[in-house]
Amino acid sequence: MLEQGETVGAIVGKIDASGTVYRLTTQQRAGLRAAGMPAAILGKMDITFQHAVTVHPDLLKMDNNWIKRGDYWYGGLPAGWPREWVVGAPAPGEVFR
Repeated sequence: MLEQGETVGAIVGKIDASGTVYRLTTQQRAGLRAAGMPAAILGKMDITFQHAVTVHPDLLKMDNNWIKRGDYWYGGLPAGWPREWVVGAPAPGEVFR
C-alpha cells in the first residue's frame, strides 16, 4: 500500500477496518522497519497483537487460531475470532470512526 502511495493514516484506517491482528517476530519487525515501513504502522500492528493476547493469552501458545501467509501470521476477524479479541474493528453495521 505504501508503494502505491497510500498515506500512513489511510493504512492505519484499513488495519482498523479489517479487524486483522498481526503477529510479527522481532526480526520481521526490524526487517519491515529497515525496508521503510513507518513506525506508526508497525506500532498499530503491535497494538493489534498486544490487545489480542491480553484478552486471550492462549493465543501466544496456539498456532491453530492464526493464518499463515508466507512467513507471516495473521489473526483477527478474517480468522474467525470473536470481535472482543480484536481492537479497532467496528461492530457489524457500525460506521468506522
